[in-house]
Amino acid sequence: MCIANYLYWYLIIECEEGDESTAGTGGGGGSGGNGGGGAAGGAATAATAGSPGHAIGGSSEADRRVKDMYNLVLSRLRGALKSGPQDAREIHSFLERQRHFVDRLVRLIKAVHRESGNR
Repeated sequence: MCIANYLYWYLIIECEEGDESTAGTGGGGGSGGNGGGGAAGGAATAATAGSPGHAIGGSSEADRRVKDMYNLVLSRLRGALKSGPQDAREIHSFLERQRHFVDRLVRLIKAVHRESGNR
């Protein structure tokens, strides 16, 4: 379960990297697309700036192809967990609950940031 958790969140971060306009906008499960909404927001982008999926000075075509590859792997992981044996489905459910929690946490942090004045 630990490896699935690490892989899932790594893929989520890589799929959302560079999507400043959609990062942190809410959840969405499913087994395709870009992996749903942005759970980790802008902090994830900054945290993974040196990751393999982030081509510094690379072409946008290469970046798009790398991102598409991460999206495909995420989709396959979700599909395998969702349609696998009982323990795989439990992992899928656990990951979706984590995702929902992080999405709510990000929305809460953004609301506090937006509403807070001088302290």
